[in-house]
Amino acid sequence: MTRDNHLQTAAWAEACAVKYFIARNYTVLTNVSGHGPVDLVAVKSRGKNHPVVLLVDVKIKTQRSYGALSNEQRWMGVRVLAVDPDGNCTLVPEGEERVRPSKKERKEDDNEDFEQN
Repeated sequence: MTRDNHLQTAAWAEACAVKYFIARNYTVLTNVSGHGPVDLVAVKSRGKNHPVVLLVDVKIKTQRSYGALSNEQRWMGVRVLAVDPDGNCTLVPEGEERVRPSKKERKEDDNEDFEQN
């Protein structure tokens, strides 16, 4: 499948993610606005037990890497579903997600680099 731009690629990856969760008996709710900290919510009922609710950010995996979560997403417990170019999905184990440093942390790192030189 040829994808011309980022929006097409993102839509394709999210469709792969929906298929992944539906195949695992989840109900999937998608973010229709295109904005916000999550791309979809996956819910799996377990009879009388509490349901499993996953807040998911879909990331396109390239060269064994994928985009990082923000600190807000980490705080919310957002999970990463990495989609490779073939459409295969991998739910990144909880706690192993890459996290993007905040602007403050990046500024501190830049200052440390400057001071070392």
